[in-house]
Amino acid sequence: MGPKSKGNARGGGPKPGTKQAKAAAEKSAQTTSAQQTEGEAKKPTVKQLIGGASWTGKLPVNLLSEHCQKQKWEKPEYIMKQSAQGFSSSVILSKVDPKTKEKVTLPPIHLPPAQKALAVRPTALEAKHFAAIYALYRVCNMRNMTLMLPPDYRKLWKEDFPTLKSEAAAEGKAWMYEADPFLAKQQRDAATSEMEKKRAEQQRLQEKAKQDGAQGPGGIEEKKGGKGWAQAPKVELGNKIRRDIEELLRHKTVWNPYS
Repeated sequence: MGPKSKGNARGGGPKPGTKQAKAAAEKSAQTTSAQQTEGEAKKPTVKQLIGGASWTGKLPVNLLSEHCQKQKWEKPEYIMKQSAQGFSSSVILSKVDPKTKEKVTLPPIHLPPAQKALAVRPTALEAKHFAAIYALYRVCNMRNMTLMLPPDYRKLWKEDFPTLKSEAAAEGKAWMYEADPFLAKQQRDAATSEMEKKRAEQQRLQEKAKQDGAQGPGGIEEKKGGKGWAQAPKVELGNKIRRDIEELLRHKTVWNPYS
């Protein structure tokens, strides 16, 4: 009988438990790890994609979330839309009233229609962070947060968004950029309600004046073609007094002094 083979009879590999098998396993693990590391290096992280390769600070979504938490608002909600041009997103802010426990939800925060192209991004992730930075500017524009932002977002904070704010103020919409959007909404709703009340009162007065203008002396309506005399006051006279008055009018009244 010939000598036994040192290798595995089935696969030809090293025998389990030997030094050769251990070395082969370590080599295989190193190869797999190297392949995974190479794959991970090709795919950038969220921080690298949004903030840049060297950015170590916070991202817009995190900054907005922290601000809402400090203000005791609810967690921001994001609405994503996709079009042929790319992705765009808007933010919904909400708050629970501590007294009434009622949840107040603001309309979605997004760019004006004329500037909506500025919000379009190639990926949903980038669109979400753009929506977050714009919503943050809406409530924190009075603060200089430029250095807290990733480089690609600083121009938006210093140039693009201030232009939008100025345009809104010129249109009478400065309330859109108040620090407390919930208080601004409450005040705006109250002003709108008061305006509606004044408009209704003014309309009521106009209708009343119109009705009063259609009244003749003593409140008799003088409608065109109407029979106003039918509602004139009546005086009951006796036959003798009536004949005396008629006689007086016929003979003592000068009907045409120029004839």
